[in-house]
Amino acid sequence: MISSNESDDSAEGLQGSRKRKRNPKVWKDNKRKTAALKGEAYVSTSGKRVAPKSSGSPCGCKEKCTEKFPMKKKTILISKLYDGRPKNERDTFLQGLIEVTTISRRRGRVQANAKPKSASFKYSILESSGNRVAVCKRAFMSIYGVSHMQIQRLTTLLVTGASPRDLRGLHNNRPRSKSDEVLIRIREHIERFPRKSTHYSSRVHQYLDARLNVKTMHSLFIKENPDLQHDVKYEFYLKYFKENYALKFGRPQVDVCSECERLGAKIKSKDLNDNAKRVATAELIVHKRRAKKFYNKLQDIQKLCQNRPEVAGITLDYIQNLPLPNIPVQEIFYFRQLWVYALEIHNLSDNSGHFYTYHEGHACKGPNEVCTFLKNYIETHIP
Repeated sequence: MISSNESDDSAEGLQGSRKRKRNPKVWKDNKRKTAALKGEAYVSTSGKRVAPKSSGSPCGCKEKCTEKFPMKKKTILISKLYDGRPKNERDTFLQGLIEVTTISRRRGRVQANAKPKSASFKYSILESSGNRVAVCKRAFMSIYGVSHMQIQRLTTLLVTGASPRDLRGLHNNRPRSKSDEVLIRIREHIERFPRKSTHYSSRVHQYLDARLNVKTMHSLFIKENPDLQHDVKYEFYLKYFKENYALKFGRPQVDVCSECERLGAKIKSKDLNDNAKRVATAELIVHKRRAKKFYNKLQDIQKLCQNRPEVAGITLDYIQNLPLPNIPVQEIFYFRQLWVYALEIHNLSDNSGHFYTYHEGHACKGPNEVCTFLKNYIETHIP
């Protein structure tokens, strides 16, 4: 174990990379999708303006089905259908208003090779009271603002006994998408880097080596996976790192009081009521007063030690663990390095400090080690 004088030089850890918070609600694509689900007007990806959903023209049948519903009721019906629900739920609702019946009378086809109908369908409108009103197909399409192709799809699925399922975006013809194998290789590469946790904090933060950055990590990844050099660019690696990991580089520059962090989080919380916040505020005030009283007492003892040579006062604390060896070799980032512990004992009389350093192969960080160093310091430096 080595004892050395305190040095004023301190290596400050690098601050973690700043990540902009994602707000998917303001994305153009999501705004467009939300407007489509609500039946509102929007501009498509091709620049075409899509009108809001509304009831169509009269059906023109002899029963005059569309005239059974005034315009106000039509607006209510279509607003309930397009209330932001997903397409699968909307299609299931419409399919539930269609009933399959047997064909009562078959007529001759104009074309000889025309395929005969396999079933007939009845349509109804669901009112707010829960009553179903039978209407014709054209009235059904007009009131709910759906097209003939949508009705044909729902009736075809209804005959086969299948539920409607939205298959948009589920195809595998996206050239820019990465395979699961590539994503697994990226994740395994990031997981190989050793991490350090915060010393004091109410929330655990993990840090990578201060000499690392995402650019270096990407270079190491390409060096190990040359076949992915053209597939995994730095931009994609950086995006994957930010979206899947909350890691920082370096180390926290200052220790944080866990009690202050805990009470501060309670005061800022939106889930607690005013009474609980007032209690947390009072506890924080008492905690800070105790801390101030402690530091005032520490200053008084320091003045006492400086004025009276027969009085001695010391403070001690472990500093942050240091990795060994500290060499600029890229391969060292993948290995678990040997930790070096350092206990600093500060003399309040002459404002001097002494370090007791040792690595984890010699001893642990426990009360036995602290008592050993304290005994050695008193016997060596306290007259």
